[in-house]
Amino acid sequence: MTMYLKEQISELSRQILKAQKIKGDNKSNPIHTTAGMNGQDNLDEQLLLLIDGLQSLRDNLIGEESRIQSNLWQVNCYLQDAVKQNNKNMNRHVAKWESAKEGDKTNG
Repeated sequence: MTMYLKEQISELSRQILKAQKIKGDNKSNPIHTTAGMNGQDNLDEQLLLLIDGLQSLRDNLIGEESRIQSNLWQVNCYLQDAVKQNNKNMNRHVAKWESAKEGDKTNG
């Protein structure tokens, strides 16, 4: 899951860079008409909104990845504790069984 998120974050970063490049390329294009300038301003606004949206989405994905990693770490700790407890219980059970077995030999 986290590898998938990392790949998606990387792809999103590439898309942000592409959008920023398009924005920069559009700024360098000369515009000679008022209608063209208004259209360019509209495009610039839309690109800025797109870039902001992509950056926000990227930040959200990074936060989600961090939460997932934190949860996985917690689950791993719980599993390790459960295995330790299980081993203790099994050792006690084996000790009782061996003790009972030894008792049968001495009584028999």
